[in-house]
Amino acid sequence: MWGVVRVVHLLWVIMLCLATTNRALSLTDCKDQFPMKWVNGNGAVRFSHQPEDSNYLHAPLVFRAVDDRDVRLGTAPATVFGRTVYISKQEMHQLLEKISELPMSWCISEKVKDFEPSWKLNYHWEMDVKIIFAAGTAESQIDPDRICDTLTSLDPAIKTNRALWEFQFFRIGFHCTVPHFNPGAYPDRLP
Repeated sequence: MWGVVRVVHLLWVIMLCLATTNRALSLTDCKDQFPMKWVNGNGAVRFSHQPEDSNYLHAPLVFRAVDDRDVRLGTAPATVFGRTVYISKQEMHQLLEKISELPMSWCISEKVKDFEPSWKLNYHWEMDVKIIFAAGTAESQIDPDRICDTLTSLDPAIKTNRALWEFQFFRIGFHCTVPHFNPGAYPDRLP
């Protein structure tokens, strides 16, 4: 019996080491600079995090840029990728500029990756930030102790009322304080 327990324990240690090594290897291509040359108003940004102490799935929040006349502008439907908020290209440009000012390291790829469906995400300790541009993909993480402060600093870039409300509602799910937040502002919003 003790032999089986030791083998199982050893396998868990090996799997943990491999997971840690793969994560460390994937971060070796990171840079301290955000790829501002890619910022042109197009693109999409996804924030995703699953706290270890949570007993429900936190849907990721996705911002997507659309033209000013697009009927989706100012809407926030639930999709397989998370709650998707449609904002203008100008607003996306402002959001990406604000994100570029954050003290974060970015893993940059010239390969345009897509967002994974919510149920396929590999959640871990940090909040994942993934940005897709026509020129490539940038990925980073926010330390859990810095989630509230970091995301709050992005509020000034978001001008669309519905988009700002969704962003603040998303933060409340992580126990962030959002002064003057009105949870009933959008009664059409399904959880």
